[in-house]
Amino acid sequence: MKNIKEHLGIVFICDLHGTVSRVLHNSFNLKDLRGRRFSSLDFLNERDKIKFENFLTSILNKEATINWDMNFYLDQVKYNLQFTGFIMGENVLVIGTTASDTSNLKYIEELLKIHNEQINNYRSILKHINESEPLNQDYEGAVYEEITRLNNTLVNLQRELTKKNTELNKTTKELSFSNKKLEAFVETIPAGILVVEHDGNIILANRKMKYFFKDLLKVDLSDLRNLNQLNILNPLLNRIREIIKSKSETEISIESKPREQWLKIISKRVHSDFDEESTVFILEVQDITSFVKFDYLRQQFVSNVSHELKNPITAITLTIESMEKFKDKLSVREINDFWDIISKNARTLNEIVDDLLLLSKADMGSLALEIEPINLNSLIKDLLHQMSPKINEKRINVNVKIKENSEIIGDRKRLGQVFRILIDNALKYSDQNSTVKINKVIKNFGEFEFDHKKGVLIEVKDSGIGIRKTDISNLFQPFFRSPDAKGFKGTGLGLSIAKELVSLHNGHIFVKSEYGKGSSFYVYIPFLSNK
Repeated sequence: MKNIKEHLGIVFICDLHGTVSRVLHNSFNLKDLRGRRFSSLDFLNERDKIKFENFLTSILNKEATINWDMNFYLDQVKYNLQFTGFIMGENVLVIGTTASDTSNLKYIEELLKIHNEQINNYRSILKHINESEPLNQDYEGAVYEEITRLNNTLVNLQRELTKKNTELNKTTKELSFSNKKLEAFVETIPAGILVVEHDGNIILANRKMKYFFKDLLKVDLSDLRNLNQLNILNPLLNRIREIIKSKSETEISIESKPREQWLKIISKRVHSDFDEESTVFILEVQDITSFVKFDYLRQQFVSNVSHELKNPITAITLTIESMEKFKDKLSVREINDFWDIISKNARTLNEIVDDLLLLSKADMGSLALEIEPINLNSLIKDLLHQMSPKINEKRINVNVKIKENSEIIGDRKRLGQVFRILIDNALKYSDQNSTVKINKVIKNFGEFEFDHKKGVLIEVKDSGIGIRKTDISNLFQPFFRSPDAKGFKGTGLGLSIAKELVSLHNGHIFVKSEYGKGSSFYVYIPFLSNK
């Protein structure tokens, strides 16, 4: 997770008007501070310049430690500093740090050096006076009184700093524990989380958000301090910038990769604890690709099924209306023809409903299998005989290369449905006078040997329209139909049913295709089934 800020700080001594006389610690590498009023420097805005003046006034009035939060701008990056002040005679010691624990700074050592220098100066003066001439008793007493006062001040300051550091260490440990719990929680969130200020400063980003930036923008978010450092045009980054600019709470969806990925961005706006005018945005980015694709498939299914149901229902309705209208004029042959039309379309409706029920049962795992040895050659021949009207209509040559004694283990009815679907698709998408091949792959090794189990691999090959690479990943999803298949009848359920039935046999189904040159569908059934 990205840390809020590195622990940086500045420590200096100024007079009661804020003019810097000495810089003790400067991790920002600020130049030309000595001799200038701190409140006049460019890295403070007008509001924080006034804050610093009030800070000095409060120290003088209370003669105690005063804590203030101020913003500090450097190289287009905003730092929030905690300022602490101590009265030192006619001067003020000012400590500003981005860390909640100031004990890690080395200003205490420098502070002791300053006091020791002052004490040594007094001792040198005293030694010089003693060597030159006898001291006036009153003057000698005043010098020793001043040295004693400085020593007492140093001791009191050390006690105060020790007490302060003890309190800070305790608070830091508590905050560190809380931060670790918060970080662990944020990292487990499956969505991307980004916390960013209104000026683009990144406060926090979890692992998932870093993945989105790396994948979509090729940017390592761990090395980025401010979104304005990016000069990239990207749908995700553009939307985030629009949200920050408009200061709006919103929920929007974007297509982050054309036809591949969709994201939802949810933004919440909160006010900063350090600056009432500063706004912080909490952005949640969710990958909704699966939901978008499912919704698309659902819409496609409704459209396809509605169309497929409408055709036979319309045919049945019109036929019945015609029979009713012309019942006194129809011959026996014409009445029988009408009944044939009704019967044919009723069977079509029944097949569609059966497909839907079969897919539902397979999804729920409630489909029981009757496992037995099956003669593969006989099964394929029976299917081809049933489909002979369509084969003859398109004058397609079906070439079968399966030995007479080839066997598979499975449910004859369900595997018959699988091969019926594949052969029917091969016939549907092939041109007239073309060839469909059904082969048993003899050598089932290498890429065709799944899970180190031996089995039978059957190929159904056509020379039809082929399948685009972009469609292959969705081919076995329920209700999916390629845009290239719009001119062909179908509900988009066949291949998804085939996949479910093959999976019930612990098998696999896959496709190899070249668009415009045909497709080869492969079904692998292991010799021994666990179901």
